[in-house]
Amino acid sequence: MVIGIGARSVALVHVHGRWRRRAQLLAQGALPVGQPASVAGLDLLLGRLLAQARCEGMPARVVVGEPWVRHWLVKPPLNATRLSELKLTAASRFDALYADGRNGWLMEADWQTANAFVAAALWQPLMEAVAQRAQQHRMVLLNVLPHLIACWNRWREELRPSAWFGVIHGDHLCWLVAQGKTLLAVRSLQLPAAANQTVLRRLLTTEALRLAIPAPTELQLCGNVPAHWSGAGSSGLICQWLDDPSRSAVRWAVSKPAEAAGDGEGDALPLAMAVAA
Repeated sequence: MVIGIGARSVALVHVHGRWRRRAQLLAQGALPVGQPASVAGLDLLLGRLLAQARCEGMPARVVVGEPWVRHWLVKPPLNATRLSELKLTAASRFDALYADGRNGWLMEADWQTANAFVAAALWQPLMEAVAQRAQQHRMVLLNVLPHLIACWNRWREELRPSAWFGVIHGDHLCWLVAQGKTLLAVRSLQLPAAANQTVLRRLLTTEALRLAIPAPTELQLCGNVPAHWSGAGSSGLICQWLDDPSRSAVRWAVSKPAEAAGDGEGDALPLAMAVAA
């Protein structure tokens, strides 16, 4: 089973079939309109949905979206050979990016000594709440994965070489830029209200200038992509929605859940966080 947690919503999806995966929505819900997003609210919602879906004893993987996760790119120091060196570098990079400090965040990464790698931090109070709910229902939590990484692992083999890849979480756009097997950037930003393709193209052009690479002409996206972004717009940017609109209710459950949770092969990013009971 996959437990998907967004800013204000939770979805429970049962994935079955070894060779031909099928996703079945067991339950989903969202916080009431006007209620601020909070761990307490999501905890109560998750407890209600687990009871409704009768998930006792099921193994589960957890996929977490914004704002409960932060991700960034880490360049390993020259001649680094120890995991402790990589962890120190990742922590220093986190401190440089986020002024509120590391307190309350659980950090994990696709640790590598030779290449840039993705690191992520999950909000610890939420993870503890999920672990307690799972324990109440005698569930085994296999691992936790940021939604961005889960989608990357699912779609990486179908991405076009010149395209950038992104995931929409509400009003947040998270993207991952790669050239071949080399990761260049991982970014997350809040989209302006009613952002259109012209605004999106401007944001991507600014990022491309920062990276000193050509701006993309194509963006391949997952998540809640605005309908007016699809296709080729007047800005010259082509947006492709990778998620099948007919499966919108089960977007949290990727077609290859084991691979998306870090058990895949090839170029999958094995970034998976264990959750203590």
